[in-house]
Amino acid sequence: MRIPSDDILREGTSMRLLTGVAESLYWGARYLERAESTSRIVLQYLDVNMDLPDAHEIPWRPLLLLTAPPEGAPWTENPSEDKALDWLLVDPDNLDGVVTLLGNARTNLRRCWFVAPPEIWESASSINQTAVAAADGLPSRPARYDFLLNVISDTSRLVAVMSEDLSRSEAFAFWQMGRAIEQAGMTVRAVQIKADAFSSRDPKSESAFDDIEWMSLLKALVANQIYRMSAGARVTAEDAIGFLLTNPRFPRSVQHCMSVLADLAATLPDGEPIAAAALAVQEQARGVPADNWRADLPEFLESLAVALTELNNLIEATYWRADD
Repeated sequence: MRIPSDDILREGTSMRLLTGVAESLYWGARYLERAESTSRIVLQYLDVNMDLPDAHEIPWRPLLLLTAPPEGAPWTENPSEDKALDWLLVDPDNLDGVVTLLGNARTNLRRCWFVAPPEIWESASSINQTAVAAADGLPSRPARYDFLLNVISDTSRLVAVMSEDLSRSEAFAFWQMGRAIEQAGMTVRAVQIKADAFSSRDPKSESAFDDIEWMSLLKALVANQIYRMSAGARVTAEDAIGFLLTNPRFPRSVQHCMSVLADLAATLPDGEPIAAAALAVQEQARGVPADNWRADLPEFLESLAVALTELNNLIEATYWRADD
C-alpha cells in the first residue's frame, strides 16, 4: 500500500495541495476502482460458468491474471473455484485481493478528510468493515454472490459521491486521474483474461458458446448496452476487443480513459509530459491487432499494460516521488 508523505506538492509550483493528500486521493480512487472491477469480473466469470455446459466450463486459471499468485503455489496451473476465489477475494496475503484493496482505500481516504465530502470516511470505513466481516463466511456460491454484489454496490456509490461532491480543484484532478488509469488498466486485464482463456483452444473449433463468453466480458466492464448500440446484437471477438480498447464513447475504454487523464493532467502544473504520455498510450491502443487477435493480442496487451505502468510512474515521479 502507498504510504504518502506530507510535503508540499512539488516545491516551486503554485499548488497548495499536500503531496500526501494528492497521493491518497489518487491511490484511494485506484484501490476503489480495482476492488469494484475485480468484483465485476469475478461475478461475470461465475455467471458464465453457470450458463455453460460442463464440457465448456472456463478454467479458473486465467482469472488469476487479475493479480499475481503466490510464488510456487501448487494450484496456479489449474486452481479450483474455491482456491481461485479465496485468493482473489479474501486472502490476506494477496495485496490485490478485494478485502485488502478496500482496507487500503479506507486508509488513503482517511487522509483526505479536509478536502473530501464529510461522509466519505465513514462510508469507506463501513464498506471495509462489512467486507471483512463477510469474508469470514464465503464457502458457497450464494455467499460469494452476495459479497460481490455488495462490494460493487457500495464502492460504486462511494465513488459517485466523491466524484460529484469533490471540489473541482487539484484534488478532483488527482482523484479522477486515479480512476482513469485504473479503469484503463482493468480493461486491459479483463481482455487479457478472456484472450488467455481462448489461447489453449483450437482456433478452428469455434464454439456456439463463444458469443456468450465475449458478452460476459462486456457485461463485466458494464459495456454490453453501449456495445449493442454501436455494433449491434451479435458479439464477435474482433468487435469486442476493438470496442473495449478504442471506442471513444465507452467510459472504460483505454482510449476514453487516456483522453480524460490527458485533459486532467493539462490543468496541473508540470502536467504537460503526463498529458503527452497519456495520448501516446491512447495512440498505442489504436493499434490493436483485432484481425489476428489469437496470435498477436497477448504481446500487444502486455505492451499496453507496461505503457500504463510507465504512465503511473511518471505521475508519481512528477508529483510525489521526485527524489526516488
